[in-house]
Amino acid sequence: MTGIIHVFDEIPEPGKAPQPNRDPGGTLRHEARHAIDHYLGDISQTPGFKAAYRADRDAAIDPKIKQDDAYYLSDPQEAFAEAAGRIMGKKPPGALSNSTRYIQRLPEFQRLMALPGTP
Repeated sequence: MTGIIHVFDEIPEPGKAPQPNRDPGGTLRHEARHAIDHYLGDISQTPGFKAAYRADRDAAIDPKIKQDDAYYLSDPQEAFAEAAGRIMGKKPPGALSNSTRYIQRLPEFQRLMALPGTP
């Protein structure tokens, strides 16, 4: 299996001028995690992952966090790529919380992935 990951200098936004990509390394890592997801059989699309994603997304999360993480909470594939990145210790620029607190807000994801310190 082969593929190509594209990382652009500018990020297009519908109805707006393209914005500079302030973290091309982070973008590359995020897109690589999508590739890993796909290579491992699209884990983010399995019933178990989707159920864990929905449970965490719909849980009582601080509205400010929901707003700041809306993109990652909008889709199981994005949630997988972002959560995997936070597990690896990288947070996006301007993120409200550190990686540990982000993952702690996703108890079903923790359980599904059998992360240390989870029931």
